[in-house]
Amino acid sequence: MNSPLRIQILVVALCFTTTSQAQSSWVQNPGNGHWYTTTAVGDWHTAEAEARALGGHLATVRNPAENDWLFQTFAQTDNIWIGFSDELVEGSWEWVNGETTAGTNWAMNQPDNDWIGQHWAYIIRGSSTDPVLPPSYWDDAYFYTTMIGVVEVPRDPSGPHLSSSAPIAGQMLTLTVNQVSPGSLVHFAWSSSGGGPISNQYGFMELSPPIHLLNPQVADLQGVVVKTGYLPSFLQGFSLWIQAWSTSDMVLSNGIQLDIQ
Repeated sequence: MNSPLRIQILVVALCFTTTSQAQSSWVQNPGNGHWYTTTAVGDWHTAEAEARALGGHLATVRNPAENDWLFQTFAQTDNIWIGFSDELVEGSWEWVNGETTAGTNWAMNQPDNDWIGQHWAYIIRGSSTDPVLPPSYWDDAYFYTTMIGVVEVPRDPSGPHLSSSAPIAGQMLTLTVNQVSPGSLVHFAWSSSGGGPISNQYGFMELSPPIHLLNPQVADLQGVVVKTGYLPSFLQGFSLWIQAWSTSDMVLSNGIQLDIQ
């Protein structure tokens, strides 16, 4: 548990400045209403960390229609990570967002775990010519395998959107809110206790009490606020939950969970 002293040090340590940053490109799946984008090329854990920083997780596949949409939209030329893993218990595959689904779409004789361990699932690209790994089916991959991942978030990212850089103790952290009204006052709140939810005048906050506030910032002419601060090294292994809102738009951003490395 984060001690009060460490919380106070964190508040002091995060001295913020304002700048601007490009927005992400998102696509909505009309079948479930969720929104999706892709990560940079990386291993599964790096892709999942990027997904969490965007307020979501690597994609969950709930039915054949979702699998087909993900394949058609993102996997025509690239293999894509999804949020399915048996890293914790060999043979017990789980979705990283905690959902349970009845079906899978493994290629024949997959998952096979191979000889040094394959614990992370991906959708096979449309350009695959391997007869044992046909397009749109799933395969399992190694810890060192790299590809793009597909990020899934349940809320409309056209509203205020919060994201962060990789949370690494002893390094700088960047928090970005975009898609707010230019010149609006943007507030940040954080918790070390969990992701809520609790209700306030703007909706349901994805934070658990006690909730701490950071100094608000004014959005630039592009409707963007960026806060940059230092994460002290003693925070390694701790988690923080963060959310933002604009008093002009009166809409909450997505909440994000930062697992500090």
